[in-house]
Amino acid sequence: MQGSINFRNQEFLLTYARTVVGGLDLGVNYKLIQVIFRCDGLCPEQKSFTRTTHALDLGILYERVMGLPIRLGGSVRHLGFPIQGDSQSDALPTRVRLGIGYEAVKAISADSPFALVLALDVQDRLRELGDPDVMLGSEFSVAESFFLRAGYAFVEQAAGGPAIGVGIEYDWFYLDLSRGFDDISAATGEESVQVSFGVIF
Repeated sequence: MQGSINFRNQEFLLTYARTVVGGLDLGVNYKLIQVIFRCDGLCPEQKSFTRTTHALDLGILYERVMGLPIRLGGSVRHLGFPIQGDSQSDALPTRVRLGIGYEAVKAISADSPFALVLALDVQDRLRELGDPDVMLGSEFSVAESFFLRAGYAFVEQAAGGPAIGVGIEYDWFYLDLSRGFDDISAATGEESVQVSFGVIF
């Protein structure tokens, strides 16, 4: 083996959300973002680096549209400062997203411990509007504590494709695991895995 490459994107988030009126909710994330690249071994043209920046996510959600089990939402994500490198500055991939979710089980029984949400999202680059990505998703949950998720992203980049995930929420703690099956993972042989955990207070 001549060398190994490790690439990581780490985020530390602080989230605040509240109900404004009725079914209208607003939320904001503060994010500390680190992009870490490491190359061990023979890497004549690749230098290891760590880059850090700060960003915000802004979101709005409206539930029970016209009394139906439908959610409408919108967000602006990765709104912040460019990622500074030794000799270059890369703008954050700021995205605007609109989505709709349908709570299929609640449409039949509002008291069921089970829930099934079907979602459709449309996302586009804030600085280059006009070529949106489309994403389909589903989430099955039990007692609002155990979650199974599956989705598919129709995007031009190699990061598109199917994904699956599981999650658990207990009292003040949550843990989410997801696995993507994209072209980048297939080409590198490295699994595209995301782990999220946090506390709610």
